[in-house]
Amino acid sequence: MATIISRKKWGAAPPQGRPVKTKWTAGGTVWVHHTEGTELPATTAIQNEYQVMRSIQRFHQKTRGWSDIGYSYVIFPSGRIYEGRGKEVVGAHCPGHNAEPGVAFAGSFDDHVPTNKAWSALGQLSSQLGMRKYKGHRDGFSTSCPGNALYNKLRSQPPVTPKKKPKLSVYQRLRRAGFGVNSAKQILRKMGRIK
Repeated sequence: MATIISRKKWGAAPPQGRPVKTKWTAGGTVWVHHTEGTELPATTAIQNEYQVMRSIQRFHQKTRGWSDIGYSYVIFPSGRIYEGRGKEVVGAHCPGHNAEPGVAFAGSFDDHVPTNKAWSALGQLSSQLGMRKYKGHRDGFSTSCPGNALYNKLRSQPPVTPKKKPKLSVYQRLRRAGFGVNSAKQILRKMGRIK
């Protein structure tokens, strides 16, 4: 399961206005972006990423005049995932598709692709959100975003979205741990799960 760094943790300013809720369609599309600007090294301190998140939010609110950061989530080269507007909140990332999740990679990706950690994080996040498809920003709007290298990788090698593992019963976990049928049943009886 992907760990998402909350708005509170990175020090987000409050939205300027009430967030508009939406419902994402299971199996739907994640709209992929890049933030442009300076890309931090994968080994950077987490506090530097916090500063970049606050800078992106300030730019979107003060310069663009949006109510909040435009993206649902932002992924850094470290592989850390940050909550932008968050789950099932209408964004400002791609006109006509703002009611769908928008995920941005922090940095510019015209000449190179995101790190393996960041790419894997996109797959994990998409799986956690129940999304299965990917489109680049330019698929929905006339722009160069998410950069040529990133866009080409997205089309040729989309991230692997791990399937959620089915929840196992106590009996199944005991059997997988090597207990025989009778031993597993005996343990369940002692636990009061069966008679």
